[in-house]
Amino acid sequence: MNTVFKNMDYLILAETYEKLERVPSKLKKTEILADLFSKTPVDELPTVVLLCQGVVYPKYYMKELGVAVQMVIRSISRATGYSIDQVEKKFKQTGDLGLTV
Repeated sequence: MNTVFKNMDYLILAETYEKLERVPSKLKKTEILADLFSKTPVDELPTVVLLCQGVVYPKYYMKELGVAVQMVIRSISRATGYSIDQVEKKFKQTGDLGLTV
């Protein structure tokens, strides 16, 4: 299974995540996901569905990324120019590394 997008812009997926976070209605979330899936190239659909479930590999693969939280914090710090302390402080406020970024 290929976990790298070839034809689809990752920004589309990120924007979809933001829409899903703002909407409490399950029916509206279903509409948002249906719209995303209809725009997704067929060969990338399995990957997009997994990512929408919050996983990279199907559970039966028994694989883990093995990326520790501190490693991600250091990466965010390096990519954004904020200190590790600043990133950790924001992470404590948000409770989510995606929102921290």
